Amino acid sequence: MSPYFLTVAQYKAKRGVPRKYPIRWIHANSEDTGLPAKSFDIVSISYVFHECPTRAIVNIVNEAFRLLRLGGTLALIDNLELSPVLFTLMKRTKPFLDEYYLTDVEETMRKVDFVNIKSLLTYPRHITTTATIPQ
Repeated sequence: MSPYFLTVAQYKAKRGVPRKYPIRWIHANSEDTGLPAKSFDIVSISYVFHECPTRAIVNIVNEAFRLLRLGGTLALIDNLELSPVLFTLMKRTKPFLDEYYLTDVEETMRKVDFVNIKSLLTYPRHITTTATIPQ
């Protein structure tokens, strides 16, 4: 979401080992990227959904579906339910936290026609969910 952090990523990439296929860093609205349809094998979303209202989560899942080729994978990681104390602390800076916890992300993916939807606890408070585009 931050053009500053994209600049940092570009800087670090230039100082690293040259890549056969360089990364192209793009700052765009994740609900409507403007990127070509069916042009990616994977879309990865990390720690974004808990910052979003439900309508944005639905739009982002739809955009990921549009961007992926047949057989492509959406992979996302985000927070698992928090203890009441931690939820109260985080809610002070994350106004959509309650909407995130009331949104069934797997069902949102199903409604868009993703298949092979799987969620896995990847850390005590984090969950990774993957889904694919039907072949």
